[in-house]
Amino acid sequence: RFGMESLIGKAALISNEAANPRTHAAADKLKQLITGDTLDVDRKMRPVVSMKFDIPILFTTNVLPKIEDETNALYERLVVLEFNRQFDAEDAKLLGGKKALPYLRSKGELPGILNWCLEGYDRAIERKSFKLPSTAMAAGERFRRQNDKVYDFVAQCCTRDREVACSSQGLSWACVQFAMEVHDTKISPATAARQLPEVVRRICVGAKLDQGYHEKQQFRAWHGLRLNDVGIRYFEAAGTKGYAGYKEVARRMNYRIR
Repeated sequence: RFGMESLIGKAALISNEAANPRTHAAADKLKQLITGDTLDVDRKMRPVVSMKFDIPILFTTNVLPKIEDETNALYERLVVLEFNRQFDAEDAKLLGGKKALPYLRSKGELPGILNWCLEGYDRAIERKSFKLPSTAMAAGERFRRQNDKVYDFVAQCCTRDREVACSSQGLSWACVQFAMEVHDTKISPATAARQLPEVVRRICVGAKLDQGYHEKQQFRAWHGLRLNDVGIRYFEAAGTKGYAGYKEVARRMNYRIR
């Protein structure tokens, strides 16, 4: 309740060992911090204050936290950097028993490292933006798929195909089954249908949700989208859940439009 109070007047939020396997981050609070929104800060034995925190945030952790969020606002602002280098006894010998920073200082390497930083800064100024390395982009993608079940479903189960369309209802059913089997999470078909459009348009660029027409019947369908073999397996598994009209919807999956 009073966790935000300690940030008042601070220049940055830096937290070591920020998460463990059971940590569920408060996505709404984290988004408000990262995006600079105004939020109410509850202070112990003192009045609540409204303020913005325009500060950098750095978490170090051995385990990434769980975040329940379905929007791009948070994931697009997070940069995940993996430090996988393991140091053994031989490495310790090379350091002469010193920690890394004193060792680099004793070898006169710190000015060279500073020059690397300044060169990178100059490139960022010239581009007017920072360019993430491919390793950080891949780590961020894995982090989102770990937390965002609908995003993970589309990434694993949907393929862009200009010649094919598939039932939006069937796609929602497959997504519900995927969330249950892969993420051990229950979501409703209505929730899946609400979240899928933004994610599909982001991953399968060019796919459009429109009126479908197949076997003289009209229905809502994704044009330019194919449910791949992995996705079809989850759709078929959904057939055991008693969805009304399943057989009819099955005929509308991956039908040719060209």
